[in-house]
Amino acid sequence: MADIKFKDVTPEQFALNLRQLKDEGKVNELVDMIYEAHEDYYNGGMGDEGANARLSETEKFLKELSPVKEGEESKKEGKEINPENVAFLNQIMQAFSEKYYNAVYDAGSRRDAYVEQIKRGKVKGTELVKDEPKTVRKIAHDLVMRDDGVASDAYVHFYRTLNNSLEGKSINGKKAQEINVETSERVYKSIEEKKGISHEKTLDYTEEFENRDYHNSLGFRYKQGELAPGESPFADLPKHLKVVQSCKSAEELEALEDSLNALLDQHDHYEKQIKSTVKVANHLLKEFDSIDWPDKETLAYKDLRYCLEHFTHLGKDYKYESVEIISDKNREVEAKLVKPEKQIYPASAQNAAALIDRSLREMFDNAADKYEDLKEKGMTDSSEFKAAEKMVKTMQNIFQMKENAEKITEAYAKANDGGNLSKVEDANLKLKYIEKAKKLNKLTILPKVGDDAYIRSIDDSLKKLSDSLADCNVKPDESKDSYEKLAASLMEHKRIYKKIRAAESLSDDKLKEKYTKQLATNASAIKKAVKNCKSFEKSTEKTEGLIAGESNRIGTLDELSENLESTVSILKNSAAEVSFDKYIRLHSGKYSGKTVGEKKTNIAKVIAAYSLKKEGKKFSVKDIHKAANEIEEFYCIKTNPDYDTKKGGKERLMDATKDEKSMIREAVNIRVGLYGIKNGKYDDFVRDMNTLKDSMRTSKGRSNEYTALCNAIKEASEMNEKTAGMTEEQKADAFANANIKVVMAVQKYVKGKETVRIQDKGNDAFANSMDALSIVSKYTRHEGKAMNESVIKVVNKINEVRKDNILSDANRFAKGYGAERAKMAHDRRMAAEKSKPKARENVR
Repeated sequence: MADIKFKDVTPEQFALNLRQLKDEGKVNELVDMIYEAHEDYYNGGMGDEGANARLSETEKFLKELSPVKEGEESKKEGKEINPENVAFLNQIMQAFSEKYYNAVYDAGSRRDAYVEQIKRGKVKGTELVKDEPKTVRKIAHDLVMRDDGVASDAYVHFYRTLNNSLEGKSINGKKAQEINVETSERVYKSIEEKKGISHEKTLDYTEEFENRDYHNSLGFRYKQGELAPGESPFADLPKHLKVVQSCKSAEELEALEDSLNALLDQHDHYEKQIKSTVKVANHLLKEFDSIDWPDKETLAYKDLRYCLEHFTHLGKDYKYESVEIISDKNREVEAKLVKPEKQIYPASAQNAAALIDRSLREMFDNAADKYEDLKEKGMTDSSEFKAAEKMVKTMQNIFQMKENAEKITEAYAKANDGGNLSKVEDANLKLKYIEKAKKLNKLTILPKVGDDAYIRSIDDSLKKLSDSLADCNVKPDESKDSYEKLAASLMEHKRIYKKIRAAESLSDDKLKEKYTKQLATNASAIKKAVKNCKSFEKSTEKTEGLIAGESNRIGTLDELSENLESTVSILKNSAAEVSFDKYIRLHSGKYSGKTVGEKKTNIAKVIAAYSLKKEGKKFSVKDIHKAANEIEEFYCIKTNPDYDTKKGGKERLMDATKDEKSMIREAVNIRVGLYGIKNGKYDDFVRDMNTLKDSMRTSKGRSNEYTALCNAIKEASEMNEKTAGMTEEQKADAFANANIKVVMAVQKYVKGKETVRIQDKGNDAFANSMDALSIVSKYTRHEGKAMNESVIKVVNKINEVRKDNILSDANRFAKGYGAERAKMAHDRRMAAEKSKPKARENVR
């Protein structure tokens, strides 16, 4: 407890001191003394009798400062303050406002200073939240409160005490409280002007100053008293920060991260399992509705149907409902008070199961009684008996489905400390701060890796198994948790596999090797889990599913094992060629994607990986992705008319991506389709390229890019000789490659030269590069098109800078550039060169 300033002063003496200061006209000293009485009140924990009595004296004294007229006069004028007291009262109001707002601005400026310190990482314990503006501001505010102790509470109370003493009173017919407010406005406007502070900042400071939140809602607890230089002001940190900051090494951080991701994966798997039971519930609801039941208007029938339908909302918009409620009216009232939940967690699943359990009993008894009664009467051929028989069986299946959901939930909750949704939220929060801790400590941060076809194949297998187990009503405890253990190992496998891919994208071989070893260990665990699952399947009596009929879980397990084994064996080998082969394999065949878009993207990736491998490049996922993006654009894969789904494009893609060889062969098909010579006009193409080659300026003394362009055009002009003896397929591909080289050489040459050149040599060279594109386009364009689609893209990109009308129109470009234009320009240039000597002779 802080010291009480007036501890030894009696309330009576204190009151005399106040009046003495008033009589002496010492306004500021008087206001200070009133404030200190308020401070004593808080320092005494609001329980010190002397402090309480002195505070009462200040309240009484302030009321005395604003006495009102009495007698007949007061009846006419209301509670008008005596005129002889007004001048001194105005001084008091001024002094109160000055003291209060000086404290407000002081606290506000210190809060701003703390904000800057936290943002710069200068306050120990806040390093991981320094980039969160709201959190930083709240901590800064709380630090000011920590420093001030009860002082700011005393200021707020002190200011309100004066205002309360003026309630209902007036000065010259105007409310005294309004005059006090106007006085405050003059004071803070004066301070704003002196300090250069905006009014918005004043409002901000005042609101924060009056916010007396002592609940430490962020989870930070503050030390009391003086701090040593550099000492943390926190007695304790929020749990999520404390857990993350307790990790002293990169290994500890990663271990924590892995455990949290495992928890999230377990929750995702649990949701999938419950969704599998929801599928069964939907099927049973249709079965239930199809029964020609005579008593559909009974409460028992309606209640069961409602609860079964309510179960199907799990994972969509489920509303938790009291199990005791049966009446529609009560349900309607409760539903308005409950928010629908999209996520599935144990409490909601247990609630849904409990509702079915409650509603099932009476309805089952009714149906069973009817069934037995009709059977005894020998009415087994009647429609009523068949309806009762079907109803009993359906309700038995509903009970089994409900019990399965309960068992799944029980197993999940047992393995995950109750499995509350707060655990999931807490895990996500900690993962967020682990990422920040890595950045702060400059540790390796693995890039986020999306799901590829291999990951999706594992997810598909897990979903198939989950759906089948729910459909056949196989509960976790019946299989001795074999499938639960398999799911946990597979989810770990996915996490490690993604780490390997992330390490590849960073070209970090050491990290990749570390995770590859982990994957091998994990693969052994999966192998064991698969074996246990198969043992269970072989030892148990086969049951048919309600929806899918006979199950094929062993087939799913075999497929899973095959995919896993081949992938892990490739990942173990780190040689460059095998890495390329592994990459190609993991993006082709069953891993090439399901959608048209995924297959197109993976075609580009396979072409890129195959091309880089042939060039002898070092394996790098980053380089493959970069090349794939260029190939996707250069080969117009996204807009390739052969892939138009309305014209059989989907079938073409399915065939093109069925295996690695098909995808590599597709690269040739795309290349020839886009850049191959159409209608066998090889001789015409070679003739035009020869004309262009002979019309160009020499490459001697020119840039490397221009030299490369000349060489590409020369190579294209010699293709007849180079392809002699080739098969038709080989020849088509060779010409396509020659065209690609020309287009790429043009792109490299014009880069940075798109603007109109000043020198004739530059203009001629640029025009010749356009001639080259025009010739390529002329012989490779599809029928009915003015230009080749890829060439159009190249020209449009150039024209974004050049702004040439000819380049902006496909027909004008095709006619304006080409071999003929190149020859005419060359002939004019030669004629001009020959005329120069004659012109000089004429001058002489």
